[in-house]
Amino acid sequence: MNQHQLELQRDLYRLLLGDNEACADIDSVLSTALQLVVKITGARIGYIELRNRDSKVWWSKEHCNETEVATIRQRISTGIIAEAISTGETIITPSAFLDPRFSGRDSVREERIEAVLCSPFLRDGIIGVVYLQGDNGSDLDDADNMMETKLFAKHITPLLANLRNKIESDTVCSSLRKRFDLSDIIGDSPVLMSRLHEAMTIAEIDVTVLITGETGTGKGALARAIHKNSPRKYKPFVHVNCANLPEQLAESELFGAARGAHSGAYTDIKGKISAAKGGTLFLDEIGVLPVTIQAKLLQFLEDGCYCPLGSAVPLESDVRIITASNINFREAIAKGTFKEDLYYRLCVFPIEMPPLKSRKEDISALVNFFIGKHCGNYKIPVMGIDPQVLSALQECEWNGNVRELENKVQQGILRARIDQAAKLQFNHLLPEHHETVIFAEAVTYREGKDSWERKFLNLHLEKNEWNISETAKSLDLSRSHLNNLIKIHNLERRDVNAAYV
Repeated sequence: MNQHQLELQRDLYRLLLGDNEACADIDSVLSTALQLVVKITGARIGYIELRNRDSKVWWSKEHCNETEVATIRQRISTGIIAEAISTGETIITPSAFLDPRFSGRDSVREERIEAVLCSPFLRDGIIGVVYLQGDNGSDLDDADNMMETKLFAKHITPLLANLRNKIESDTVCSSLRKRFDLSDIIGDSPVLMSRLHEAMTIAEIDVTVLITGETGTGKGALARAIHKNSPRKYKPFVHVNCANLPEQLAESELFGAARGAHSGAYTDIKGKISAAKGGTLFLDEIGVLPVTIQAKLLQFLEDGCYCPLGSAVPLESDVRIITASNINFREAIAKGTFKEDLYYRLCVFPIEMPPLKSRKEDISALVNFFIGKHCGNYKIPVMGIDPQVLSALQECEWNGNVRELENKVQQGILRARIDQAAKLQFNHLLPEHHETVIFAEAVTYREGKDSWERKFLNLHLEKNEWNISETAKSLDLSRSHLNNLIKIHNLERRDVNAAYV
């Protein structure tokens, strides 16, 4: 393989890895990929076609006229291509016209088809084929060309499946965001859009909703979005965190209390149910609500009436209840810590918020949103972020989900502010990975050694408050040697008012 072919091969692999911003849709990916494959293999003509389960077709041609395309497409159901698809095997021949497997076929004889390389693929609901045709004596049946085409067929499908999912997700996302107020929800990943579609569908229906999911996934933001897009949006949205309610005051907080009902009730006290009248009451962490209060909440859900603590006079309140929890309700019911009847009344429509690890494509948007939000809160200029750092954030576990990510960004902004940096780097956002990054970025042994030495010296200089004599002594170096190393690595103390000793 010559240098030109190697360069084409490199471009093809970059495309298959998704490293090509110009190819942002399926048609452009197919066209670019087919051009590269045809050039690499030396084929005279090329054709690629894909179909999904809904029979939607994507195709592209290279050096084919309309008549040739029509003939090739006919072979998808009757000829060489049909056999490749049905067997799942790559077909390769230096001359189909002379090959006993195909020489008896009308299309082969009529068109005197010579070299053929045809490779099928099936994955992620996409079935397709790449068909290459060459002249007699071409190298289309070369082992390298066969390997390249097989690799191409293997890797093009997941790329196209991802593009298809992204296109479908973008369409759903655009439609949802145009129709509904989702300003509190950041991201457009397919799994998130699926949950938002469910939530917005039932937002206008006055039913109780139970939002489940891990801590920090944004259950509260989803509850608020449901309220903002419901007929109750102009009425109050009252958020109560049940985990913060002391058991002795929980009943009073929710249902209110008559004067004298307890030591703090100097007058009649309105509860959160009364405050949310006409609107939405969001009960976060409902799983830890005391069982005695659960019984009273169940009664309210069944008949819409309740009695404030210390009062026998029933009151009515038209309130929609949305709840959220990260507990396992089946286990809680089995242990007797949560009433089964109440669970069924709350879980008329359940929605599970996805963890951040299942929507990592949203991390970039979330990080940039949090940077803008907290730089604004701190009244400092909005910072940028190193692209490599952003990529590293997408690979982290995030067991604390969106809440943990926001906390990490807040810390990073403050560290960058201390460094007077305009852009967030590894040592700001991922200080625990900083050492690894230093060596990962080094290309040669010398670069790795220099990176380590620079950090090592800076660490000890900072530790000794840039006292050169003390630092040299602690490192068993001469003062002049240390000064030379400081000059070599361009080390500077951040406190410009401090003098060297």
